[in-house]
Amino acid sequence: EGVTLGTKLKLLCDAKDSKSLSKLAENFKKLSLFLLKNGFAHGDIKHDNIVVDAKLNLVLVDYDGVFIPEFSGLLSPELGTPSFQHPLRSINDYNAKIDHFSILTIYTSLIALIRKPDIFEEFNDQQNLLFSENDFIQPNDSRLFKLLTQEKETQALSYFIKKSLDSNTIYIDNILDLLIRQH
Repeated sequence: EGVTLGTKLKLLCDAKDSKSLSKLAENFKKLSLFLLKNGFAHGDIKHDNIVVDAKLNLVLVDYDGVFIPEFSGLLSPELGTPSFQHPLRSINDYNAKIDHFSILTIYTSLIALIRKPDIFEEFNDQQNLLFSENDFIQPNDSRLFKLLTQEKETQALSYFIKKSLDSNTIYIDNILDLLIRQH
Protein backbone atom coordinates (compact mmCIF):
# COMPACT_ATOMS: atom_id res chain seq x y z
CA GLU A 1 0.00 0.00 0.00
CA GLY A 2 1.32 3.39 -0.94
CA VAL A 3 1.99 5.84 -3.74
CA THR A 4 4.85 6.11 -6.20
CA LEU A 5 7.97 8.04 -5.25
CA GLY A 6 7.11 10.66 -7.88
CA THR A 7 3.65 11.25 -6.41
CA LYS A 8 5.00 11.40 -2.86
CA LEU A 9 7.76 13.82 -3.83
CA LYS A 10 5.28 16.19 -5.46
CA LEU A 11 3.22 16.26 -2.26
CA LEU A 12 6.24 16.75 0.01
CA CYS A 13 7.84 19.39 -2.22
CA ASP A 14 4.56 21.32 -2.51
CA ALA A 15 4.35 21.25 1.30
CA LYS A 16 8.09 22.09 1.60
CA ASP A 17 8.36 19.22 4.09
CA SER A 18 12.14 18.95 4.38
CA LYS A 19 11.95 16.57 7.36
CA SER A 20 10.00 13.98 5.36
CA LEU A 21 12.19 14.58 2.29
CA SER A 22 15.24 13.87 4.47
CA LYS A 23 13.68 10.64 5.69
CA LEU A 24 12.90 9.60 2.10
CA ALA A 25 16.51 10.27 1.08
CA GLU A 26 17.78 8.22 4.02
CA ASN A 27 15.39 5.36 3.23
CA PHE A 28 16.41 5.43 -0.43
CA LYS A 29 20.05 5.26 0.64
CA LYS A 30 19.30 2.21 2.82
CA LEU A 31 17.45 0.50 -0.03
CA SER A 32 20.32 1.29 -2.41
CA LEU A 33 22.96 -0.02 -0.02
CA PHE A 34 20.97 -3.23 0.39
CA LEU A 35 20.93 -3.76 -3.39
CA LEU A 36 24.58 -2.84 -3.85
CA LYS A 37 25.84 -5.06 -1.04
CA ASN A 38 23.83 -8.15 -2.01
CA GLY A 39 24.87 -8.74 -5.62
CA PHE A 40 21.62 -8.14 -7.43
CA ALA A 41 20.05 -5.23 -9.26
CA HIS A 42 16.58 -3.99 -10.15
CA GLY A 43 17.48 -2.85 -13.67
CA ASP A 44 14.91 -0.05 -13.94
CA ILE A 45 15.00 1.99 -10.75
CA LYS A 46 12.86 5.06 -11.31
CA HIS A 47 10.21 7.11 -9.55
CA ASP A 48 7.33 4.94 -10.80
CA ASN A 49 9.00 1.69 -9.69
CA ILE A 50 9.36 2.76 -6.07
CA VAL A 51 6.31 2.67 -3.80
CA VAL A 52 6.32 4.81 -0.65
CA ASP A 53 4.12 3.76 2.26
CA ALA A 54 2.58 5.98 4.95
CA LYS A 55 5.75 5.72 7.10
CA LEU A 56 7.98 6.69 4.12
CA ASN A 57 9.34 3.17 3.73
CA LEU A 58 10.28 2.27 0.15
CA VAL A 59 9.47 -0.85 -1.83
CA LEU A 60 10.69 -1.64 -5.34
CA VAL A 61 8.11 -2.91 -7.85
CA ASP A 62 8.23 -4.05 -11.51
CA TYR A 63 11.01 -6.60 -11.70
CA ASP A 64 11.11 -7.07 -15.50
CA GLY A 65 14.79 -6.07 -15.67
CA VAL A 66 16.00 -7.61 -12.41
CA PHE A 67 19.48 -9.14 -12.28
CA ILE A 68 20.37 -11.99 -9.97
CA PRO A 69 23.68 -13.89 -10.07
CA GLU A 70 22.02 -16.85 -11.81
CA PHE A 71 21.41 -14.55 -14.82
CA SER A 72 25.15 -13.90 -15.37
CA GLY A 73 26.08 -14.09 -19.04
CA LEU A 74 22.59 -13.23 -20.32
CA LEU A 75 21.60 -10.06 -22.15
CA SER A 76 19.53 -7.43 -20.38
CA PRO A 77 15.81 -7.85 -21.06
CA GLU A 78 15.37 -4.06 -20.92
CA LEU A 79 17.42 -0.89 -20.70
CA GLY A 80 15.40 1.08 -18.18
CA THR A 81 14.01 4.59 -18.53
CA PRO A 82 16.28 7.13 -20.29
CA SER A 83 15.90 9.86 -17.64
CA PHE A 84 17.29 7.43 -15.04
CA GLN A 85 19.91 5.54 -17.05
CA HIS A 86 23.42 6.21 -18.30
CA PRO A 87 23.25 6.99 -22.05
CA LEU A 88 25.79 4.21 -22.78
CA ARG A 89 23.77 1.43 -21.17
CA SER A 90 23.25 -1.46 -23.56
CA ILE A 91 21.81 -4.97 -23.47
CA ASN A 92 25.33 -6.21 -22.72
CA ASP A 93 25.19 -4.38 -19.38
CA TYR A 94 23.45 -6.96 -17.28
CA ASN A 95 25.02 -7.51 -13.89
CA ALA A 96 24.84 -6.40 -10.26
CA LYS A 97 26.21 -2.94 -11.17
CA ILE A 98 23.48 -1.78 -13.58
CA ASP A 99 21.71 0.31 -10.92
CA HIS A 100 24.75 2.46 -10.05
CA PHE A 101 23.86 5.41 -12.25
CA SER A 102 20.14 5.51 -11.44
CA ILE A 103 20.87 5.17 -7.72
CA LEU A 104 23.28 8.09 -7.82
CA THR A 105 20.97 10.34 -9.86
CA ILE A 106 17.91 9.59 -7.73
CA TYR A 107 19.83 10.06 -4.49
CA THR A 108 21.31 13.33 -5.76
CA SER A 109 17.81 14.51 -6.71
CA LEU A 110 16.47 13.66 -3.25
CA ILE A 111 19.31 15.51 -1.51
CA ALA A 112 18.73 18.54 -3.75
CA LEU A 113 15.00 18.57 -2.98
CA ILE A 114 15.58 18.67 0.78
CA ARG A 115 17.09 22.15 0.47
CA LYS A 116 15.29 23.34 -2.66
CA PRO A 117 11.87 21.67 -2.95
CA ASP A 118 10.78 24.29 -5.49
CA ILE A 119 13.07 22.82 -8.14
CA PHE A 120 10.79 19.78 -8.36
CA GLU A 121 8.20 21.91 -10.12
CA GLU A 122 10.83 23.44 -12.39
CA PHE A 123 12.60 20.25 -13.53
CA ASN A 124 10.08 17.43 -13.10
CA ASP A 125 8.18 16.44 -16.26
CA GLN A 126 6.47 13.35 -14.76
CA GLN A 127 8.86 11.09 -16.71
CA ASN A 128 11.74 11.96 -14.37
CA LEU A 129 12.51 13.35 -10.94
CA LEU A 130 14.90 16.17 -11.82
CA PHE A 131 17.34 14.86 -14.42
CA SER A 132 16.32 14.44 -18.04
CA GLU A 133 17.95 12.37 -20.74
CA ASN A 134 19.20 15.63 -22.27
CA ASP A 135 20.98 16.50 -18.99
CA PHE A 136 22.92 13.25 -19.40
CA ILE A 137 23.67 13.79 -23.09
CA GLN A 138 24.76 17.43 -22.69
CA PRO A 139 25.75 17.85 -19.02
CA ASN A 140 27.83 20.98 -19.66
CA ASP A 141 24.77 22.76 -21.06
CA SER A 142 22.43 21.57 -18.30
CA ARG A 143 20.78 24.18 -16.05
CA LEU A 144 20.22 21.44 -13.48
CA PHE A 145 23.90 20.50 -13.31
CA LYS A 146 24.80 24.18 -12.97
CA LEU A 147 22.40 24.48 -10.04
CA LEU A 148 23.58 21.27 -8.35
CA THR A 149 27.25 22.16 -8.57
CA GLN A 150 26.55 25.43 -6.74
CA GLU A 151 25.05 23.66 -3.71
CA LYS A 152 27.37 22.22 -1.05
CA GLU A 153 25.13 19.18 -0.45
CA THR A 154 25.01 18.13 -4.11
CA GLN A 155 28.32 19.41 -5.44
CA ALA A 156 30.29 16.17 -5.03
CA LEU A 157 27.38 13.95 -6.06
CA SER A 158 26.78 15.89 -9.27
CA TYR A 159 30.53 15.89 -9.97
CA PHE A 160 30.53 12.07 -9.91
CA ILE A 161 27.46 11.89 -12.14
CA LYS A 162 29.24 14.10 -14.68
CA LYS A 163 32.44 12.08 -14.28
CA SER A 164 30.44 8.94 -15.04
CA LEU A 165 28.95 10.57 -18.12
CA ASP A 166 32.47 11.39 -19.36
CA SER A 167 33.56 7.81 -18.78
CA ASN A 168 33.35 4.93 -21.23
CA THR A 169 31.62 2.77 -18.61
CA ILE A 170 28.20 3.05 -17.02
CA TYR A 171 29.45 1.83 -13.64
CA ILE A 172 30.48 4.03 -10.71
CA ASP A 173 33.26 2.27 -8.82
CA ASN A 174 32.94 4.42 -5.68
CA ILE A 175 29.12 4.31 -5.44
CA LEU A 176 29.16 2.72 -1.97
CA ASP A 177 31.56 5.37 -0.63
CA LEU A 178 29.46 8.17 -2.12
CA LEU A 179 26.33 6.91 -0.39
CA ILE A 180 27.95 5.99 2.92
CA ARG A 181 29.72 9.29 3.46
CA GLN A 182 26.58 11.35 2.77
CA HIS A 183 24.64 12.28 5.90
